[in-house]
Amino acid sequence: MQASSESGFPAPLWDYACALYARPGVQALCLDWQLRHAADIPLVLALCWQAARARTLPDAGGLDRLCRALAPWRASTVLRLRTLRKRLKPLSPPASRSARLRAAVARAELCAERVQLEYLALALPARRGTGDPASAMRRGVETYLELLGVSARERARETDRLADVMIRNSGFRIQGGGGSPGP
Repeated sequence: MQASSESGFPAPLWDYACALYARPGVQALCLDWQLRHAADIPLVLALCWQAARARTLPDAGGLDRLCRALAPWRASTVLRLRTLRKRLKPLSPPASRSARLRAAVARAELCAERVQLEYLALALPARRGTGDPASAMRRGVETYLELLGVSARERARETDRLADVMIRNSGFRIQGGGGSPGP
């Protein structure tokens, strides 16, 4: 992900997602979750943003509705572009036309994820949350992993990884209340 202001849309979520994704260990964690759990990484980053801003995160029902609302876009656009980009990879010597095509598809995939983040920025609750943002982030992502069918034991392990990678890298204080808003 790279920060960009190619649309007129206010981009605080996009900027946050790009900054967090660029931090050490975050990309690897996100790609691992994407491969092992079919996690929607823009959604994960949006949940982190929501918690970092001390905003209310959706409960399990709200998160499920959000996932269902995103599903058609993800399936018809984001995932199709990702599949196409991956199929082009073996055909791509560095200077070939297929390499340039693959790069264009990668840019389109990123653009599709940005559209999804713009939707999420509008769809997530604007209400102030209560409690520690770091704890809210963990709960929000754990709820999402539960919706994905990840076992309770693995969810606990994955949220510990989240704390080790994303929370510490985004500037949250793990101990004690409050927390800084991150990137």
